[in-house]
Amino acid sequence: MLKHLLKASMVVSVFIIAVAFLVSCTSEEAAETPAVDWGTVEFTADNAKMALAQNKDFEQAEVVIEGGNAQVIVKPETFWDDTDLVKMAGEAAISAGDILFKNPNLAQLKVITSAVMTDQYGNEKTESAAYLIIKRETAGKINWTGLAERHISDPGNIYRVVDDFYVHPGVLKNVKTTEIKF
Repeated sequence: MLKHLLKASMVVSVFIIAVAFLVSCTSEEAAETPAVDWGTVEFTADNAKMALAQNKDFEQAEVVIEGGNAQVIVKPETFWDDTDLVKMAGEAAISAGDILFKNPNLAQLKVITSAVMTDQYGNEKTESAAYLIIKRETAGKINWTGLAERHISDPGNIYRVVDDFYVHPGVLKNVKTTEIKF
């Protein structure tokens, strides 16, 4: 009987220690990434980065704020081909726009998707593969959820909706026009 009691108390002790550990880890993580109500906080690069952090695609993003303009630079870790890269650039613009245009101080958003490019001499350099620019007036017309849903079947639509866009010539020549219509 004593043996069973000792075993039971040991199991309970291990359980309590495990729960305490999990609670402390969760508390530390919550302290590291505080929740940001982007619609009401000060318009800064740090706050924009915290707002974007709710989307894992922006964990490594660089954010620059100048006046009422925000620039978000993302570099996808992997992509199948240049067509996929251009689709990802559109997705990034939709996701960032949905989050960042909630702040009334944002006048214009530029989302840059960078990638490693190789020139004709074999030299590699990280460059802008594509960027999309969305102004507040345009953003006000967008249903972000509907646009994201449409992006699945028509990834070129975002490029037709934004105020301006650019696709690097080295990328553009390889985009499958059967999949993306600009």
